Amino acid sequence: MTEAPRSTGRHRAPRRSWTDRLPSRPGGAVLKALAAGTAASGVAVALGTPAGPAGWAMALSEGPSEPGNVAVAAPRAAAPQSQSFGLIGFTATAKPKPKPQPEPAPDPAAARTSQPASRSADYSRADLAGMSGMSDNAVAVVNEVKRAFPHLNDIGGYRAGDPGDHGSGNAVDIMCGTSDGDALAEHLQGMAGTLNIKYIIWKQRIWYPGGGWEPMEDRGSATANHYDHVHVSVN
Repeated sequence: MTEAPRSTGRHRAPRRSWTDRLPSRPGGAVLKALAAGTAASGVAVALGTPAGPAGWAMALSEGPSEPGNVAVAAPRAAAPQSQSFGLIGFTATAKPKPKPQPEPAPDPAAARTSQPASRSADYSRADLAGMSGMSDNAVAVVNEVKRAFPHLNDIGGYRAGDPGDHGSGNAVDIMCGTSDGDALAEHLQGMAGTLNIKYIIWKQRIWYPGGGWEPMEDRGSATANHYDHVHVSVN
């Protein structure tokens, strides 16, 4: 038997790829492209070379101007970037210290606060040097003023030759300002029975026990109208 001559050299028929043997039917082009991509990826793995840049995937593209299907490396959708924020810092700011306020001046009225009325009259003359000629009731008034208003020290009493109560030793004049005079007059009104007070004159007014303040005529000066001292007459 004679064998048929073998084809040699360039006249040998070209060897067909296994992808060419895939059936021609709808979708065949897609299958061929997938097979080609798989084969290329396998070769790349076998040779130890990367199949493509990281983050890229194989995509199929088919166009009318190209004879076949081409595997195109398309970038994957970028993953959402996360941002981290540190703790919000707070800066402690020292508040300026308030300027010290000057202490309020002491209220003179505090020193003028009268003491509660004594329960009995003090007729002692021990601390009344230079105030001779005064009756016992006048002495009791002076002692009560010194006890309840110790800062009021300008006190007059007996005046020789005076036709009124000062001449008989039954009157007392306490020099004072307006606020002290108001407090003193009110205090002595409450002590009228104990001190045997006949009347009180203050700020051009006269007061009798059991009654109210009555206006007086103008005598021409602050002293004569009793704006700078309280006058007390006793029985």
